[in-house]
Amino acid sequence: MSEQATFKVGSEQIAVHMIGPFVNMAISGWLQPGESIKYDEVMLQDGHVWVGYDSYNGRRYLPIRTWNRVAPPNHGVGSLWGVIK
Repeated sequence: MSEQATFKVGSEQIAVHMIGPFVNMAISGWLQPGESIKYDEVMLQDGHVWVGYDSYNGRRYLPIRTWNRVAPPNHGVGSLWGVIK
C-alpha cells in the first residue's frame, strides 16, 4: 500500500533487505539506532510489517514491527521498532 513518511530506527539496529520483503532475502546492510529513511510503501509479509524505499543502490525493504499474519482489518501488530514521522 502506498504511504509516504519517515521512519527513524529505535534502540536496536534493523537489517535492510534486498529483492523483497522477506526475512530470508539477502541483507544489504543495517540501519543503526537514530538513522532515518523516507519510505513510500508499506507491506504485510512474512510475519512483519515492512516499508519499502529507494536507496542510492536500489530498492530496499525494512521490517519495522511484527505482524500476526491475519489479514486486515482484524490483524495485529507488535510494537514499532522506531518512530514514524
